[in-house]
Amino acid sequence: MEKNREIAALLIKEFLTKVDDLTLSITYLLPVLIDRLNAEDLEGIDSLPEAMKPTTGQKAQVMKDPPESCEEVRVTIAEIVTIISSTVIFECLRPYVD
Repeated sequence: MEKNREIAALLIKEFLTKVDDLTLSITYLLPVLIDRLNAEDLEGIDSLPEAMKPTTGQKAQVMKDPPESCEEVRVTIAEIVTIISSTVIFECLRPYVD
């Protein structure tokens, strides 16, 4: 299964390197990456009551339960995010940045 996930990520990476304008595919790619990496609630505090949430200075800097256990797939996903962030203007990425 890890090899299948790695090949799928490599296929998407290859697609992104060949496309001239990634702006149209951002709306499809980023929600999938956020879901795949469990990046919606990085610190794991969204389910806490407001009174129990830490302040900005107290937030943990460690990601809670990274779902992707395969290092090769994580590296490929990081390369995909690098390609996206270097080729797409920030205004297109703004809705996805917390």
